[in-house]
Amino acid sequence: MPILTSPAIDELLIWSDEDLQFFANNKNVNPERLLLQSKPEELSHKKKLVHQLQCLQKASEKLPHLVANTQIVFPAGISLEQCSSEITAKYKASLFSGKTFMDLSTGFGVDSYYLSQRFERGILIERNEALGKIIAHNFAILQQNNVQFILGRNAEDVLQKWHKPFAVIGVITNNLVAVGDNTNNGMEDVIPKWQEPIDLIYIDPARRNQAGAKIFMLKDCEPDIVSLQSLLLEKCKTILVKTSPLLDITLACQELQHVKNIYVVAVNNECRELLIEIEKDFIQEPQIHAVNLIKNAMQAYAFYGSEEKNMMPHIASCQQFLYEPNAAIIKAGAYKKIAFDFGLQKLHTHTHLYTSNELVSNFPGRRFEVLAQIDANKKEVQKIIPEGKATLSIRNFPSSVAELKKKLGLQDGGEYYVFGTTFYNDKKGLLVTRKMD
Repeated sequence: MPILTSPAIDELLIWSDEDLQFFANNKNVNPERLLLQSKPEELSHKKKLVHQLQCLQKASEKLPHLVANTQIVFPAGISLEQCSSEITAKYKASLFSGKTFMDLSTGFGVDSYYLSQRFERGILIERNEALGKIIAHNFAILQQNNVQFILGRNAEDVLQKWHKPFAVIGVITNNLVAVGDNTNNGMEDVIPKWQEPIDLIYIDPARRNQAGAKIFMLKDCEPDIVSLQSLLLEKCKTILVKTSPLLDITLACQELQHVKNIYVVAVNNECRELLIEIEKDFIQEPQIHAVNLIKNAMQAYAFYGSEEKNMMPHIASCQQFLYEPNAAIIKAGAYKKIAFDFGLQKLHTHTHLYTSNELVSNFPGRRFEVLAQIDANKKEVQKIIPEGKATLSIRNFPSSVAELKKKLGLQDGGEYYVFGTTFYNDKKGLLVTRKMD
């Protein structure tokens, strides 16, 4: 029987003072070693402590706010890999606000926690009852009480019955209520007050199959958004889907209808997620947003695919300054439009590096001063970098970083950045540069 519950502290989940001291004393210790030191009668509880400690260590940078709250519980089996980081959750929450949102796949609840700060209330669906009860406990610990949970039901079941009468069967335990539908044996139907129009439906489908292997196609994820999209749009005007950053943007737009915005989100120049915003009856071309979140700042660039397709960038020899777009822009595919918008020349049609004689201050990526353009041989490199230390990258170059590093006799480090690349005249070579940011 599905369960309806609000955030509530579960006394059985509270960490004792001794537990908290254990976490503090061992925050930099290999948790697996601690199990070897356990007495047989302590092993069961020690396993719980070690799991919590492992999660605290893994999440220290990804979820600093949650880790700082010592009473947060990390459920067994929770995937910290797929759950959003604090910085990406805050970003996606900043895109929306309203009265009510629904999260169809709550999981660890990071996204729901930040979305609930932008909406008056939230409905959080989690088919795993045990996981859902722990997350309800965490929300109470965090004092985020404007949400309610529907546990033990999958997304499709809830959507099918939304705006139809649910029946409260009766109180099961402290704050937990079983819910049924209007067919239950004569019980009076009660429509919960939070069963109202939804302003946003958010879903982060599971991206691993039953064997634990990673999957990327939308139709292969759980739940299947491609099959559910018509039902979703019956219940809500705006849908936000979080997907793998490896998903092909063009394919996603073909599989899904009414795509309004696509957000490629990177953190510190590493692509983390792809967000697809769907709006009912929207039939125009979607806008693509490349967003790179860095400490206390954000690089944002927006464009349309048709603009990129119709651009003809200027191809030129390398000039005084070199520009490398951030990872979000590369994933979004703004190879030509970015050159036009910032008044830059491209080194080659297939080389996604850009150049200018005057420094562009607001370019969304890294900027370098060009020191030399040389052939890709060891003697030329030694003349400019006698200490043999540099950061090496390749862009449209027929060699791997490891192969080229060995050939040039370079080691990582130092102040120089060397790019192996192809120039406007199809010649291969190196650019020796110094980073300006």
